[in-house]
Amino acid sequence: NKKGRAMYRACKESQAIDVWTKYGTAGVTVWCNEIAGFPTRNFSGGFFEEYQNLSGEVMREKIVVTDKACFGCPCPCGKWSYSKKHNVRVEGPEYETTALIGGNCALADIEDIAYANWLCDELGIDTISAGNCIAFAIECFQKGIITEEDTEGLKLSWGDAQAVYQLIEKIARREGIGAVLAEGVKHASRVWNKGSEEFAIHVKGMEQSGYETHYAPSMLLAYMTCDVGAHHNRAWAITYDIQTDRETFTPDKAAKVIELQHIRPLFDCLGACRLQWVELGLDLDHYAPIIQAITGVERSWEDLLKISERVWNLTRMYWAREVEGFGREWDYPPPRFYKEPAVGGLSDGKKADWDEIQKLLDYYYEQRGWDKNGIPTREKLEELGLTEIVG
Repeated sequence: NKKGRAMYRACKESQAIDVWTKYGTAGVTVWCNEIAGFPTRNFSGGFFEEYQNLSGEVMREKIVVTDKACFGCPCPCGKWSYSKKHNVRVEGPEYETTALIGGNCALADIEDIAYANWLCDELGIDTISAGNCIAFAIECFQKGIITEEDTEGLKLSWGDAQAVYQLIEKIARREGIGAVLAEGVKHASRVWNKGSEEFAIHVKGMEQSGYETHYAPSMLLAYMTCDVGAHHNRAWAITYDIQTDRETFTPDKAAKVIELQHIRPLFDCLGACRLQWVELGLDLDHYAPIIQAITGVERSWEDLLKISERVWNLTRMYWAREVEGFGREWDYPPPRFYKEPAVGGLSDGKKADWDEIQKLLDYYYEQRGWDKNGIPTREKLEELGLTEIVG
């Protein structure tokens, strides 16, 4: 098909394909530290002092064996790696694993991260949530909120790879402290209490993925309003923060988040990878024609975006139906980002302003056609043809 070949050719001719193929997602580690977006020590800041040891270049030199692609993909961004230190073979580590198990737990050896990655894979648990839960436990231990009695004698400190491995095992098997952490940081903070809710990094019960948000209002809003919780998948808005003023909480930031929340999830609906658009600059004009070529149904790009908006409102209404009292407070960010200044790097001393966060939510709800409590209005649902769920 001509349309398919045109997309493939556009990817192969991208100026970014060589670097993207060589390093994959690990290629953003250095950049994230330079912009203060790298989660460090349970999101206390966005700069890890030893980040150079975790770079895509170091990973490529020390552990990468070969590149790996999804079926039919022109840009094999995945990596097969081997850690001689631990004698394990693993796919990755991807950036998110390096961020959440590396910087967030202060592990400074890419081989130790690779082993933790392998351990999570073998035990069937997610590296993002695992890294968050372990960092939260370390901070609770350091602050005396939990003790060796809670950890069964395990001393928790930043940068202790062996402690990280043991906690991964405990979480997967729900043993001791692992039984608490296996339910996530929201649950653990309610069990341990003593102010730990202030630094339990989650939204809607989902642990935050690998971008630090003391000094990134667009990305903070993206996490706050993501339908599944604090995940970057729906709107990777941190690049907009870098392009604009990181100090202000303005209506354009809400508009950008909404735009991305319609574009990026649409790739999931289409069964396509978003990274060719994000990393290789593949023009969005390719997608409507290729869908028409596959299905025989003619739709414009605007038609496709309207489908995405319908999905977004439908999932919001699902929350409202299934969770008693669901509304605005469920979109609030972790208190750490507006109560404690960030430590280290470009964002040192920075924090979000609570009143500005509230204004940003108002802008977002208004532009979405939702009420002040974050619930889609009758008018919006009828506009989208979702009349069957109008109350």
